[in-house]
Amino acid sequence: MTPAQSPPAEGHRVRFTRLPIDASMDPESRTLLDLWNRKRGARRAPARAEFDPAELKPLLSKLILMEVRHEPLDFVYRLSGTEIYDIHGMELTGKSVRDLTPKPYGEAVWRDMAELVETWQPQYVQLEFINRQHQSRSYLVLRLPLSSDGEGVDRMFVLSLFGNDKAKLREFLAQLRR
Repeated sequence: MTPAQSPPAEGHRVRFTRLPIDASMDPESRTLLDLWNRKRGARRAPARAEFDPAELKPLLSKLILMEVRHEPLDFVYRLSGTEIYDIHGMELTGKSVRDLTPKPYGEAVWRDMAELVETWQPQYVQLEFINRQHQSRSYLVLRLPLSSDGEGVDRMFVLSLFGNDKAKLREFLAQLRR
């Protein structure tokens, strides 16, 4: 897959690389994707109400529930797990993805989510942040559409997998926000 790179802003870049949704996925993403597929059956997407928080418990600290707002299209954090708060260093509930910093990151996330709403296709992405010194850190994200009425995507699950060195990633992202 070819990485999509955001334009430089203040010397920072964000690169999104789409990864295949297949057997090579990490185990946590595979677990959520398999559950999502079982819930949706032959439909394009399941509803959020079909998921019991108890069955999501092993993933809750890494899981985000996004609200999809229409006219104008936007994506707002409804719930986010404790690891999300820890890595980003701020409460995201109630914020738009366009409020994320650095700005190219928020805009790139918005574009990816807009594509998901249009296509209804799950996304498995590696997000890579590159600072002014050309150092980088990355993490994995799985995005899954949800639909309460079967007519449009009105929510989505986002599973963020930060890897083993969360402290270094947290500090790196904090530096990018300065």
